[in-house]
Amino acid sequence: MNAYLAYVNKAVEKGQITLPEAMSVQHWKNMRNKLGRVKWNVNIRNRYEYGKGVLAYLGRYIRGGAISNKRIVSIQEDRVSFRYRAGEKKGNVMTLPVDEFMKRYFLHVPEPNTKVVRYYGLYAPTAKEELSECRRQLGQQPMKEADEIDWQDYCGYQSKEHPELCPVCGRKLVRLMDIPRQYPKGPPDWKRLRSAA
Repeated sequence: MNAYLAYVNKAVEKGQITLPEAMSVQHWKNMRNKLGRVKWNVNIRNRYEYGKGVLAYLGRYIRGGAISNKRIVSIQEDRVSFRYRAGEKKGNVMTLPVDEFMKRYFLHVPEPNTKVVRYYGLYAPTAKEELSECRRQLGQQPMKEADEIDWQDYCGYQSKEHPELCPVCGRKLVRLMDIPRQYPKGPPDWKRLRSAA
């Protein structure tokens, strides 16, 4: 990396590389010195002949945006109409004022340095068959599905005491009912709910 920085530095000094307007030569030297102290692992390969295609392919996975252009139905001076999906039903159209649409849009834009891609390509959850075929061709066993465990078993692995045991009597706790998250008509009737359980 130091050889690369030295090469770039010579090009800057000879005027072969134009620095950005806001960057002085001194600022470049300071930045170069800082980068020279960092350990780099540089792997330079021949460029792809179809580089634009690779860029478009990766761009769809990495920075697809909060909404695709084809979902936007129309844009007027003060309104935006777009398609959305509600459950299994596709093709619903919603129209919002521009400021409300932008507010909702920016709620889906990740913060800088946020990891937004978990798995893509052959490792995407929808490509299990393709991944298995590739592994078969390479003489490898199919990927094993991870065993799903519930929170009780997970907590049990972490400590000797099972999380569903009463700390006083040691008996297993008994689930009577689910407690609803919202109460639009006031608090629930606990007696009626208990009798239904």
